[in-house]
Amino acid sequence: MSVEVEARREASVWRRRRSFVKRALLLELRIYASIGRFVARRPAIAPGAAGFGITSPC
Repeated sequence: MSVEVEARREASVWRRRRSFVKRALLLELRIYASIGRFVARRPAIAPGAAGFGITSPC
């Protein structure tokens, strides 16, 4: 009884580096998108109005 096993190609150094760079770039872009959403959702305070923070004393 014989079983043919297909040899798996080992991941080359370049493939691993390319994968790492791609993952790092996508992570960086997600961080910038998150920061952009945070800035865009901040309420605009009208001129002359006083804003307040959640941690400010009452």
